[in-house]
Amino acid sequence: MNEARRRARSRVSAIPGHCRRGLALLAVAVAAAAPASAQFAQYVSPGTLALAPLSTRERLEAAVGEARYHLGPVAWSPYFAIKDVNYFRGTELAPGTDEGNFTATAAAGVHACLSARQTLYLAAHAIPEATWWHGGERRTVRNWSYGVGVFAFSNKLTLELALIDSRHQEFLSSAVQELVNTGKREARADVELPLFGQIALYGTASTTDWRYRRDDLPGEEGQLLVGLDRTEERVGGGLRWHVREGLRVGAGLENVAVEFLRRERDRSSSGTAPVLDLEWEGGTLALRTHFAWVSLEPEAGSAAVPFEDVLGTAQLRYAPTGRSALVLYGGRSIAFSYLDQSPYFVEQRRGIALEREVGWRSGVHVYLERGVQDYVATLDTPGHTEDTGAVGAMITVQLHRRLTVALGGVRTEYDAERAGAGRSLTRFQVALRSGDPRAQWW
Repeated sequence: MNEARRRARSRVSAIPGHCRRGLALLAVAVAAAAPASAQFAQYVSPGTLALAPLSTRERLEAAVGEARYHLGPVAWSPYFAIKDVNYFRGTELAPGTDEGNFTATAAAGVHACLSARQTLYLAAHAIPEATWWHGGERRTVRNWSYGVGVFAFSNKLTLELALIDSRHQEFLSSAVQELVNTGKREARADVELPLFGQIALYGTASTTDWRYRRDDLPGEEGQLLVGLDRTEERVGGGLRWHVREGLRVGAGLENVAVEFLRRERDRSSSGTAPVLDLEWEGGTLALRTHFAWVSLEPEAGSAAVPFEDVLGTAQLRYAPTGRSALVLYGGRSIAFSYLDQSPYFVEQRRGIALEREVGWRSGVHVYLERGVQDYVATLDTPGHTEDTGAVGAMITVQLHRRLTVALGGVRTEYDAERAGAGRSLTRFQVALRSGDPRAQWW
């Protein structure tokens, strides 16, 4: 077991410095990150589309490498975090006013992993948490995250199976930055099998139940909130060509479906999406893209409208020194409307970010992005657009080998076509967590 831990630490420490900093930002301080798929993304935190990804295997190896205790073959560590410490000031929380608000979340639990030769992992975590609001008793609640997973990585098979039940405080959407307690029950499976040469067959499937808490918002707004309760399903597969080290191309087909639980403002729809992926790393440059040509049709009785267009993400990273990186990025996704009568809006973003390591314990992430939220028209509702802009920064400091703190701020502006709909929000946030931020596989 000691040798396995040594190898795990060695592999994780080999990750480029700019990647480590970006991932620390993602894991420590950001409540919601870039979308996992190219279809539905209710909220994408500003700046996260610029972050470098980290595979599940690398996260599991980090968890084994940092494990403080062992119970037979099981490596486990306590988990502690003070997160979502946010102070708001702007017109988003209470339209027409300029009031501030303050919230914080404390989480404490355990995560464990059984590893066999770094090719098979059995992982689990149990982390209760408590969310507190200053002057807001109705939103001071207990949340949670529980999950189990089975993961296999070998030359003949890559398999990831996970069941996760959680409820966290998250922003309602990119258009309405109101923090609400969001329940997410997810089952997912991913598999890759080599066929011949450098060609592999892959398959993916997931089902996610989204549930909202009526008491988070008063009166009619709370009723509209639970109107977002839904189930999203995704099944797909295709081929991946591992051309050479650092270059991979994938193409396939996905079937996507979303089913709303309530008939009021039902926006259920389903359809297919040809997908194309490209990952390339060459010296100081790295390019990652994920595109899907999504075609959705409303279900019977649904208020949704047909949709056919390209969604996805793209990221170009230039890291000349290994201690700094310049990132150009963009993304396009669908989000469901909350207050607006339009059933959904298509959000498009583009931005530039700079990541820089300061010493060996600190990192800085600065970004500037622009975007458009395009609300679709229906027979009864005209469409409209809102221009958005965000500028922000995040600083992470490793206080100790097992303790990391992050501090950040972001200013978001909305410039709407409709009179009186323009608004702004300034948010300051702090997070403190134990352990290696890369060790959070869930």
